[in-house]
Amino acid sequence: MLGPLNQVTAHTSFGACSDRNHICICYIVYFNCLLPSGQCRLASGGIAVGLILGFLAVILIIKNHQYIIGKPLSEEIIEELIEALETDPCIEHVVEFKSVAVDVGKYKIFATVEWNGSPLYEEIYEAGDLKEEFDNIKDDFKEFAKLMLKTTDRIPRLMGTHIDMIEKNIVEKFPQVAYVDIEIN
Repeated sequence: MLGPLNQVTAHTSFGACSDRNHICICYIVYFNCLLPSGQCRLASGGIAVGLILGFLAVILIIKNHQYIIGKPLSEEIIEELIEALETDPCIEHVVEFKSVAVDVGKYKIFATVEWNGSPLYEEIYEAGDLKEEFDNIKDDFKEFAKLMLKTTDRIPRLMGTHIDMIEKNIVEKFPQVAYVDIEIN
């Protein structure tokens, strides 16, 4: 049989009540609980632990959500990256820039750029091969066509090598960048 102190012990729990179109969470306090006071404390403790775990779960969901959809770099670093890209003579300007988190403190960047091929042509011309080869075949059209095919075939490789060099320089200069993808518009 319960004593008078145990009959007055307060018991708390949560319930939901509906008031027409409004749903509210009601805090219900039961007095004169028929359970012994130790069991009321256990029930209240269980509810408190459940609420704390639920709160922590919501915090983890919010924090991890940023990494699931990809957290971008800070604006300051994005501006520095764009500036570093635009200092290269072959890049006129950056059309589009995106960054995505791949790990804690590591990012992938994607840049679409307007390309200026003149510096690459100057690199071919300064090597002297083009002028020398043209002087050797200037009277033979078939040989000239072969030279143009060879030069045209050389340009994409030269562009690819130059883009690889730019990407390598970005990764070395910015340690938080793990991967760079530069596309020509």
